[in-house]
Amino acid sequence: MLHLQSAEALRVAERFGEDYFGYTFQDETTFFRVHSPRSPLIEIIFKNHPNDKEYVSQPMSRLPIGVWEYATKKNVIGKWYAYKITPAADGLPFDQTDTFIADPY
Repeated sequence: MLHLQSAEALRVAERFGEDYFGYTFQDETTFFRVHSPRSPLIEIIFKNHPNDKEYVSQPMSRLPIGVWEYATKKNVIGKWYAYKITPAADGLPFDQTDTFIADPY
């Protein structure tokens, strides 16, 4: 589970603005961004329906200060999305789950 009230997350939100995270649309491109600085890998999952077992997975790119981003020009209107977050192997607490994580923003 992501701890959204951490001091680092608040600094990132202040730096980029509240509408920077989640999904945004700009210049015919949809951006998906999430803050997870300890994760070594995050994928975005797209489904046609939330109960579908089949999905499309795309790796996200890690930006500075732990922000992960995926950008697409494809039409994603009507798609359901979530994140597949790989836990850090640093010995600190991190919930291990096979469940896709809803966008916290």
